[in-house]
Amino acid sequence: MKIPNNELICPDCYKSLNITNNLFCKYCNRRFIPIGEIYPLLPSNLEESKLAENDAHVDMEWIKKPWKIPAFKYLDCLHHEEDIIPLLKSKERILEIGSSCGWASLNTKLCYPDSKIYVSDISLNSLFVSLSLFKYFKMDMETSAFPQADMENLPFCDNLFNAVYLWSTIHHAVDPIKALKEINRVVKKDAVLIVHGESAFSKPLKYIVENIYFRSEKKRAKQLGINEKKFTFKEWKEIFQKSNFHDFEMIHDRDLKFVKTFKQKLSYKIINHIPDNFIDKIGCAIHFIARKH
Repeated sequence: MKIPNNELICPDCYKSLNITNNLFCKYCNRRFIPIGEIYPLLPSNLEESKLAENDAHVDMEWIKKPWKIPAFKYLDCLHHEEDIIPLLKSKERILEIGSSCGWASLNTKLCYPDSKIYVSDISLNSLFVSLSLFKYFKMDMETSAFPQADMENLPFCDNLFNAVYLWSTIHHAVDPIKALKEINRVVKKDAVLIVHGESAFSKPLKYIVENIYFRSEKKRAKQLGINEKKFTFKEWKEIFQKSNFHDFEMIHDRDLKFVKTFKQKLSYKIINHIPDNFIDKIGCAIHFIARKH
C-alpha cells in the first residue's frame, strides 16, 4: 500500500513530507527512498542499540522460505488471536510496532481483511520477512503498509490510528516513556493500545531476575548491542502514567498453554499457585490495555 502523503511526517523535524517519486522533507532536506513496498522512515540520528536491532531477531533465509519461521511463532499467533483480535474489531487503521516476523499483523489481517494494517519495525530485515510472509499468504497488499520506523520518533501525523499494539517490544526502547508518548500522539481519541508479552517483578527480585534467570538473554543483548530492560510493577505503572495513558489496565498472564521452554513452564506453574494479591511481590508476565481520552 502506498501510504498517503497526509499521513506521514519527517521523523527528524516533524513536518509534513512531500511525495514526488520519493518522500522529501523541504524543511530539513531529507529524502526517504522506498525499497519496493517498504518505506524507510528512520530519524537520521539513531542510538547504537537501535541500529543493532536489524540483525537481532530474524533469519534472512525466512525471506525466501517463510514457512521455515520457527514453530513457536504459530503458538504466538494463536495467543494473539485469543488476547488481541477481539479488541481490534471494526478498527479502520491498525499499527503494529516491533513486528519482527509479522505473524501478529498477518493474523489481524486474516481476521479483519478490510482494515488497513501498518506493519512497522526498526529492523529492515524484519520488514523484508514480514512482507514475504504477507505475500506467501496472498494478503491484500493494497491495504497493507510496511514502514521502517523508530517507536520513539514515529513518522506519522497526529490522531491517525484506531489501534496500536506492541508484542514484547517496549522493553527494547531507550526511553519507554517517550515511545508511549509518541504512540499517544499518533492515535485517535478512544483508540486502544495493547502492550503484550512484557514482564514485571518486585523490586527485591528484579536484580535476581536480570542477573540469574535472564542471564543468557542479558548476555545475548550485550553481545548484539541491543537494548533489554526489566521493570518492576511500580515502574511500569509510572511509565504509563507519565506517558499520558492514564486509563490503562495491567493484566497478569497466567496462561501456561502457550509457553515454550521447560524454564518458562516451571515458572508459570509456580505463579499459578500464587494468589493475585501476592503476585506483585514476586513477578510474572503482564499485558496492558490502554485507551486515549
